[in-house]
Amino acid sequence: MALRHILRNSACVQLSFRLKEQLFHELAQLAQSGFSFLGALEVMGRNPASRLSAAARLIHSNWRSSVSDALVASGFPARDAIIVEVGEKSGRLEEVFRELSVHYAELDAARRMLVMRSAYPLVVFHAGVILLSIPLAIVSGGWSHYLAMVVPTLGVFYVIIVGLWLLWKWLRKKLAGDTQLAKAFQCVPFLGRAFSTWSAWSFASVAAISIRAGGGFLEAFFSAGQACGNALMATASQNVVHRVATGTANLGEAFRTEPGMPEELVRAVETGEAAGKLDEELSRASSRFQKAALDQLNLISSWTPKVFYAFVVVFVGWQMIHMAGELRDSFSNVLEN
Repeated sequence: MALRHILRNSACVQLSFRLKEQLFHELAQLAQSGFSFLGALEVMGRNPASRLSAAARLIHSNWRSSVSDALVASGFPARDAIIVEVGEKSGRLEEVFRELSVHYAELDAARRMLVMRSAYPLVVFHAGVILLSIPLAIVSGGWSHYLAMVVPTLGVFYVIIVGLWLLWKWLRKKLAGDTQLAKAFQCVPFLGRAFSTWSAWSFASVAAISIRAGGGFLEAFFSAGQACGNALMATASQNVVHRVATGTANLGEAFRTEPGMPEELVRAVETGEAAGKLDEELSRASSRFQKAALDQLNLISSWTPKVFYAFVVVFVGWQMIHMAGELRDSFSNVLEN
């Protein structure tokens, strides 16, 4: 596949989910109107002050031979590039651009919900750290004492947040490349199931788009495995493709006997193969996995602020107890003297 030959030192673009949704929406609209990919990017890149236009110009400058290569060279996820490559080969770029636009719209909605639910406990935490340290600073030694209390506390908090974010990025990369780690992670309560569901959603959607666009089903399943971000499913998909290609098993049997594939996905393949409607069954499975994945994301976005708020309550309570103890000791010293 051409994606593996992309230069690694290319400039990258960092766009929010909302801007990625807008970018793929505009590409879909322009593709529907008859613009070529490069022509659409030229139209989108006319505004020098827009981040979206800057991204369009960067993608244009990274174009060498294919749309998918240009996206990867510009810093877009491999999943996006693989989906676009499917549309590019079949001449249905408009359809895959719309698929990606909807995908990023849903991710943006979940992100905004998480931010809104986390805002209040975040404000309470900062207020507790900043305001509850003032009486102690007044009693114990002024601004130097105040800063010595506030700065380390907030510093540790932000180090933890950044550390968790970096850990998640590292983990995502490892889960896409390490079969044993992906298998072990899927055994983690709730998080493992969420990971498996999201992987199955990506797998089913890419396979359905590829088959619907006229691609061969073996190529569709190979691309789906590479795009799903789950090394266990990617390995299983490669084994399925190899077994079917060599004639050692039919498609349904290969999926059924290969570990790592969710049961609902296996049944969709078996039913679709028998009925001659593989793309329809995969699309249906993709929709069900999508709903389950978004429900899990909403659950995470609902409970994360609650857990954080519980931490804030405990921390502020500890701060108040500590402040009361310090004030008591200070007043005792004043009275004794």
